[in-house]
Amino acid sequence: MNTNRSRSIVTFTTILAAWLGSSIVSAQGLFGNLGQAGGIGLPPTQALPHIVINKSITAAGDWTRAHADAYARYAEGTYYYAEARKKIAEAVSMELDNYLKYAETYYNRRLERERSKLEIAEIYEERKDKYGEYRKNARERLLKAILTDRERNTGSIQSGVSLNKLLYALAETPVAYGIDLGDSIENQVQSRLTLTSDDLGSIQIQSPGSRKQTTSLLQQSGTNLSWWPDHLRQPAFDAQRARLNSAMQAANRFAGAEQQIDVEVLKELQLAFAGLSQKYMSMYPPSRKKTLSTAEMMQYLRTDDFLARVFQDIQRMRDTGRVDVMGSAEPFDQDRHGANAASLATWMLQNGVSFAKPTQGNEASYSRLFSKFADLYELVGAN
Repeated sequence: MNTNRSRSIVTFTTILAAWLGSSIVSAQGLFGNLGQAGGIGLPPTQALPHIVINKSITAAGDWTRAHADAYARYAEGTYYYAEARKKIAEAVSMELDNYLKYAETYYNRRLERERSKLEIAEIYEERKDKYGEYRKNARERLLKAILTDRERNTGSIQSGVSLNKLLYALAETPVAYGIDLGDSIENQVQSRLTLTSDDLGSIQIQSPGSRKQTTSLLQQSGTNLSWWPDHLRQPAFDAQRARLNSAMQAANRFAGAEQQIDVEVLKELQLAFAGLSQKYMSMYPPSRKKTLSTAEMMQYLRTDDFLARVFQDIQRMRDTGRVDVMGSAEPFDQDRHGANAASLATWMLQNGVSFAKPTQGNEASYSRLFSKFADLYELVGAN
């Protein structure tokens, strides 16, 4: 019986040893194949397994630490990027501040410059006003001297020089525009202003322009009385004058006709006149009036009067549709323009003519004319 038990123990031990040996061989083959396939397998057990395990754990720790260091570096880079953005924003803000300061300085300097220019302009205007006032006072003093001391100025009166000075003075009065003096005034001064045939026959006139022609007032056949005033005959107005001439010729075709003026013709006439007026005002602004001489002032006033009369004619055409002939100088009519000193002065101013030196023997007639023109000036022009 003991013998049988011993045999059984030996047999069990033999079987157990064989099973353990086969298990070890299988494990070696399994982990060896995983290592060859690139997996994370353990090397064969006979290659010091505790050293291999330590190395694997160290590699994993290094990998984790590397990732942690990378994240730390990324966080540090993000921080520095934010700091850089902050510096850029500060730089942009400083640049904007500098620009605003530059703009403020520029416009302050410009404001000071404009203020200085305005102060200079005010001083200039003040001096110009004083100069214009001085010239006006000088003309008035000269005219007053002629009027009060006629004996001393007999030569200038009888030569027509003083008559022209009175005519220039009347250019700044309603007489230049042909405004009626009123029945009450005309009745009071009718006898003092009436012109006789002898008075009209003694008058010698000069035509406007640089080539002045002298002729008798009652014999104007050879006198060139231009419809255009001197200022508007300058080459600078050639284009505007030609356009207005063309428009007036088109409008004159309706003069005396029963039909009214065509709308398009009237529109072109208005536009042509507006172009001429704008050109004239750009070359002769009101401020320039104060620097003109007496003769230039007369031409300036004559041009203003001319433009006003043309404007009134165009307005009348627009309102009534009727057309009067435009573009020709009005010849002297003894009944209309020679009735008295006022009507004669109006015709002379509107046509740009002036008194010429009288023929021999008519000096006394010029003295009588001077007295009548002096009475007219005292009535409408004296302060």
